Amino acid sequence: MAVWFIQDNDGTWQDTQMSAFLKLLLLWLVCFFSVTAGSGVNALELRLIRTIGGPALMELYPSGIAVDPHGGNLIAADTGNDRLREYSADGTPIRTFGAYGHGVGQLSYPRDIAMDDDGNIYFSDRKNRRVVKLRRDYTWLGSLPINAMGISVKGGKVYITDPERGSVQVWNQDLTNQELLVRPNGICTFGSSLSDVDADAAGNIYLSDKTANGVYILGADGTCLRRLSGNGHRAISLRVAHDPVLGQELLYETSTSSSPRVRVYRLDGSYVGGISSSAFLVEPWFMDVAPDGDIWVADESANRVKRFDRTPRGWVEAQTIPSDSPPTSLAPKPLADDAMFNTVNGIAFGSDGTVYAADYMNARIVHLTSDGGVINACPDPHGTPTSRPLGLAVDTVADEIWFLQAYSSHVDILRADCVRLATLRLEATPGFTPFRPVAIAIRAADRIAFIADRDNHRIVAYDVATRQPLTTFGSVGSGINQFRLPSGITVHPVKGTVLVADSGNARLVELQFERGTFLWRRTISQSSLNGEFGDVAIDRHDHIYVADNRRSQVLVMADSGTVAATIQDLRDPAGITVSPTDEVFVADSHNDRIRVYSYSLLVNGGFENGLADWTGWRLGEVTTTDVYGGARAAVFSSPVAFSNSIQQTTTGLPAGTYTASIWYKRLNGVRWARLRVRVLNPATGAISLTRTAGMPTTGAWTRAEIPDIPVNPGETISLNVWMDSSAGGTLYLDDAELR
Repeated sequence: MAVWFIQDNDGTWQDTQMSAFLKLLLLWLVCFFSVTAGSGVNALELRLIRTIGGPALMELYPSGIAVDPHGGNLIAADTGNDRLREYSADGTPIRTFGAYGHGVGQLSYPRDIAMDDDGNIYFSDRKNRRVVKLRRDYTWLGSLPINAMGISVKGGKVYITDPERGSVQVWNQDLTNQELLVRPNGICTFGSSLSDVDADAAGNIYLSDKTANGVYILGADGTCLRRLSGNGHRAISLRVAHDPVLGQELLYETSTSSSPRVRVYRLDGSYVGGISSSAFLVEPWFMDVAPDGDIWVADESANRVKRFDRTPRGWVEAQTIPSDSPPTSLAPKPLADDAMFNTVNGIAFGSDGTVYAADYMNARIVHLTSDGGVINACPDPHGTPTSRPLGLAVDTVADEIWFLQAYSSHVDILRADCVRLATLRLEATPGFTPFRPVAIAIRAADRIAFIADRDNHRIVAYDVATRQPLTTFGSVGSGINQFRLPSGITVHPVKGTVLVADSGNARLVELQFERGTFLWRRTISQSSLNGEFGDVAIDRHDHIYVADNRRSQVLVMADSGTVAATIQDLRDPAGITVSPTDEVFVADSHNDRIRVYSYSLLVNGGFENGLADWTGWRLGEVTTTDVYGGARAAVFSSPVAFSNSIQQTTTGLPAGTYTASIWYKRLNGVRWARLRVRVLNPATGAISLTRTAGMPTTGAWTRAEIPDIPVNPGETISLNVWMDSSAGGTLYLDDAELR
């Protein structure tokens, strides 16, 4: 006879004798009736299971820069580290302001920076979508809700570019009154690629648009005056400043094209001189000009600031901050298991389950095992300073890597041994800007590559086998068959449809591609998408993962668009992909690491909330001293012999094939334990499938698994663990999953 436990009214347990038949009958009844008391519809939990790489951040990731006109100190927007850094003129660190976050005194991706004549500091806190003003002692004075890129202060006015709205705003220095709003007019056709702004002594406004190959000049009232165009004016940032040698105002421009440099012009557009690529500027972003004519440049990818002294004949390289920055080349991080990336972006899987990651700043593709072991790394095949791998995908038929270059109009194809097989160049279509690929996905079934061409607001399809373009789809707009800044793309692993992150329109778009033609299927809109988002992924159970860059999180959505969960503790998530074993890989870009998550349709599968959401757990309690993952595990034990069962039922499942698993540790005294799943029709009570997996291992954490569980529309899965033990037996359970 076995011993069964019944709870009295006072909460104590009494043992009574019961036949084995009655015991099993009651256990079956508990399991059966729990079908209708399940864990809720489409519940989803994600658990961090491992981290690959970083963080191992550099001292400085500068993009914005300002020189104090009074003391000569340098203030840099340390973009990648979410802070401001101040240095003396000789490069000595003085002060750090800010840390990652969204409140007062916290920053997220600060960009351009400027100072007024009183020494107040203005900068674009980009991911927080605001312009911040600080006193010279870094006292927080206030902010404006503008997602600014470029900022300058001239003549008591603050000039701000707002690429999100395609406009320029002019405010008073107190940021209390908007004095001018400038929109495209005449030949000044700036838009969503609007970058920087400044003004001359007469109040004329100068604008740079990253894709326009020109600088726009507007009057003080915002009226378009003219455009400086040509190959010499593809500016990402600009400044208008007085030059003491020529005794007049000059226009200074930085460019991050294939030949990074600084060019200097008179205001009529005639060329004066500049700083060529021979000075090894890798990725010059914003700059400032000191009163003595020296040019300070934030060389972001090289993790440094450089000063060029003004001489009667031009500008001469004079100083680098930090002083130990590589003088002639970037120094990639070593391929150490714990710190291998310098800004990681795209992620893709090979046919053997290994991982390829785009190591952006190190200009290489890193090849890893799925648990993070380093296999090798492929350096950029072109070897140019601005070659930066962005998104990537793997043709699993030929095991070839397709990856996108951030600053060029081409796609490179590599073998796994790093041999470059081809470079595909898509010429600009008349009326379009140069090809700007930012995300790629390959559909294995017919070997079609889909590329998001961000700045042309379209999708490009390639035949992977022939490496030839097939068609393009989309135009700029917010209607059907239109996109605005598509930022991510993926292929449904079962249906084969194409899901596009239509970032500028704050929506997801599902497309069908058959016989060379795209068909618009549906739009998924959700209020949580109203911000900056990037890459997108989808698993075989229709869970959609969207990189929410504005809030530095990943949204996990049901097929309907309802947000089911979020992934936090990230900084600028970039690439997302789902592994062949249903693990979710997220490129935690500015933490220099990949985070790997396991999702489950069970609620509280890791027992982090005690035994909530489980039924039938009579002898269970929670332990924090012996766990497999997380902070807690469930433990079942009694000084007398016992039998027990715990269960949970998941409803609202899409039709498909599922896997159930749980980690257990069985100690001496447990006679048997097993994991069981039943697939049921809740309307009729009919059981279509019953499967079990034993738990025979003792003394060590072991995973019990039941794979390939078929579920038809409307069916539910009931998962339970049965156990039978002699006196003193103990069974630990942790990290139960259904996926």
